[in-house]
Order: sequence, then C-alpha cells, then structure tokens
Amino acid sequence: MTLLKHIITSDGSSTLLNDKLQTTYHSQHGAIQESLFIYIRNGLLPLIETSETIKIFEFGFGTGLNTWLSSKLAEEYFKKIQYTSIDNFIISDQIFSKLNYTEQYYFPNSKEILHIIQKSEWDKIVSITPYFNLLKRHCNWSDYSTNEKFDLIYFDAFGPQAQSELWNLDSLNKLYNLLEANGRLVTFCAQGQFRRDLKKAGFYVEKLPGPPGKREMTRAIKN
Repeated sequence: MTLLKHIITSDGSSTLLNDKLQTTYHSQHGAIQESLFIYIRNGLLPLIETSETIKIFEFGFGTGLNTWLSSKLAEEYFKKIQYTSIDNFIISDQIFSKLNYTEQYYFPNSKEILHIIQKSEWDKIVSITPYFNLLKRHCNWSDYSTNEKFDLIYFDAFGPQAQSELWNLDSLNKLYNLLEANGRLVTFCAQGQFRRDLKKAGFYVEKLPGPPGKREMTRAIKN
C-alpha cells in the first residue's frame, strides 16, 4: 500500500512524499517555484506564440500542479492548449484537499480551475476553460499508445533513482516518437546517463540552469 505524506516545501507550497518510493512529487526547495521554472518558463512559454493550438503531453499527472499552471497561460495568452496527462496512481480527494496551491499562487478563477482539473473524469476529454482541454489517462507508461503527436512533453516522472525503467533508452525512444518535428521535452533531471540516452534517441540536448536548489535542468529538442 502506498502512503502519501503532505509536506510544505521551501517556497511555502505543498508537495507529497511517496513512502513506497521514498521520493517527493516536487522539489522540496519549492514545488510551485520548480514547476513554473522548468515546465512553464523553459517549456511552454517559448512556444506560446508559435501556433494556434499547442499540444502538451505530461508524463505524471500527480497533484495536477503542472496542468493547473499551464491552464493559466492558456487563458492569459488566449492560446488553445490540448493537454494529455498520464498516471497509473490516482490521488484521493482527501489528499487533494490538503494541497495549498491556490493559497500560494493566485490567478483569476484559480481555485475553481484547480478543483475541476483534479476532479475531472479520467480517460475523457474535459473542457477546463474555453482555451484549455484536458485528457487524463489512467494507465501505465508501458500500456500507453496513441497516434497523436505533441509539441511539448513535460517529463515529470519520479526520478531515475526511484523508477529507472521510465528513464531508459527504450522509454526515451517512445517519447521521441510522440513529438512533432522540432517538438521539445523539458524535465528536472540533469543526470549524465539520461542526457547521453536522450542523444542516442535522436534529441538535441540543452543543459539549462536549474530552479533554486538545483544546479541544472534539461531541455531536449527532436531533430
């Protein structure tokens, strides 16, 4: 049985500790801070003017934090985003109720939007806002299959030390094939072997400064 422990990170925002894997869902240096820096600033924001619709694939729905922050940009820039997120573990409403994101980071209708995102039905496309559609897939990565291509991947699985099988070359090849030409992947992980495997999979790999508390992050572009 997996137990989740609620933790307050250094920026005041919530994360969860998975006791089975002994790893947290977000950086303990700051959950919201990390998501904004890696996935929004270095992932979504550079693409926001590139097309009428942006397709995002998120590996690891978790608490819904990355989804929620992405929905803010969709409304702010009047940009249509089609967002697909997978996870094989569904967090309970009781745990969701402990998370303090809307107390730490406010934008118009933020509380209502987060509630809809977290409570929305799995395996069904849901219109969260006029500019943001969400499809949450309840499945294992090994079982996930689609013909759809994405512009951006948020690779936010538990780290290689916890789930090494998600970070190997076979997994990265699968992620590469999910992307459109020139599509990109962003992640907190800066491990050397991971970067070498990204290159083997065909990615052009960028080493970027990391968020507070972390020296580096990775952005990879499909050649």
